Amino acid sequence: MPIPRTTRILTRTALLLSLALIFQVFGRDLAFGLGLGTDQTFFVGPLVNLCLLVATAYAGLWSGIAIAVLSPLGAYAIGVQTEPVFLAAISVANLILVLTFAVADHMAEPLKFRPKLIVRSFGILVGAALKTAWLWGGILIYERLFAMKEPTRSAMLNNFSWPQAVTAAVGGVLALAVLLLLEKSFPIRKPVPNTNP
Repeated sequence: MPIPRTTRILTRTALLLSLALIFQVFGRDLAFGLGLGTDQTFFVGPLVNLCLLVATAYAGLWSGIAIAVLSPLGAYAIGVQTEPVFLAAISVANLILVLTFAVADHMAEPLKFRPKLIVRSFGILVGAALKTAWLWGGILIYERLFAMKEPTRSAMLNNFSWPQAVTAAVGGVLALAVLLLLEKSFPIRKPVPNTNP
């Protein structure tokens, strides 16, 4: 008896959300263990974005939305992210990436391999640019309103600017590779249309 599609989607969502939280919790230790130093931005960022994009394409838009919102909340609950205002900004940034990629993925669905890859890649690049613009603009406004002092100001402006584009793009490349493997080995069965009158 085949597993119901809803069950498969919920399972995939739960698995990818768990991975996103694990990457955030143990990211610093993993990065250090791999010789990348204690700065986890360029290690954890791509992995979390990977989870967002794979969930969106492989489990559906609502799966991507759920992880976009719940992964920052999870990070806040365990103390990885401590500022509620940044929590909200990151959630919106994740949603921007997910929604942009979802549109591209929907457009790419009927296409063959190469055009599909191009359209998906374009969606990732646009989503990465919009996500970065949102976070960078937001932190500039926050800095002006609350007059952050050094070195916090420089650190926040750096973290919420170009590194966001890099981590989203790298996460996108990883996601495309993972999706290629998943869609070949474990394709989502499309619902059979009801042809009864």
